[in-house]
Amino acid sequence: RWGFDNTMRSCQGTTALFWGPRGLGKQNAAEAIGFELGKPLKVTDLPQLLGKTGKANATVVRECFKEARLMDAILVLGGISFNPGEGQRGASSTEDTRLLNLVIREMMRFPGIVVLKVDVVDSLDIFVSRLEKGLLDGLKYLVSFQPPNRSCRKQLWEKLLPDTLPKKSIDYSELARRSDELNVTQIGNAVYRAAALAALKPESSRYVTMQDLSSAIEEERQRGISSVDRYVKAQYI
Repeated sequence: RWGFDNTMRSCQGTTALFWGPRGLGKQNAAEAIGFELGKPLKVTDLPQLLGKTGKANATVVRECFKEARLMDAILVLGGISFNPGEGQRGASSTEDTRLLNLVIREMMRFPGIVVLKVDVVDSLDIFVSRLEKGLLDGLKYLVSFQPPNRSCRKQLWEKLLPDTLPKKSIDYSELARRSDELNVTQIGNAVYRAAALAALKPESSRYVTMQDLSSAIEEERQRGISSVDRYVKAQYI
């Protein structure tokens, strides 16, 4: 109606880059978009597109986008992790970089919605250094996900501890202060851990206390980087 079919035929889709440290809700945000638009999600990890050969294949990439288009789905691409100090890793890294550029070129041609999730700390410098000139401009929205501040953490605790959960003398402001190093996923893990501790108590005292939550926070903090995190980092592009 407004004439964009003729002037911008190759870039009418919506492309977004969700970037930030792991565990801050990038996948949840993509799911929220799908819910609001009433569309299914097609979720794909980029390392899977390399297949057994470990080679970037344009045909495989196009097939992934074709499936999303036929499903009328929001395409969510993940499995990418960059960290300061990580350099090139020879042939595999070259193929990873080639795949990344193939994917972004297809994103620019995709008529629907596609979200690229990148796990990265501090900045996008390493990610941008892997892109061919001009490809960054093809990502219409760059959305940064940062660790929650104290106010956000307080809201998370209030939301994640349901009203129906038996609990006693919970100080949400104190929980927010004590969980300063935890991300969204870790706070959720701490809630479940505390609930599991409470479930093992005698029936007369079967409720969640500040002590349970404080112990869960410390245990979650001590866990450090999980085996899943280490695996994803090993697969970074």
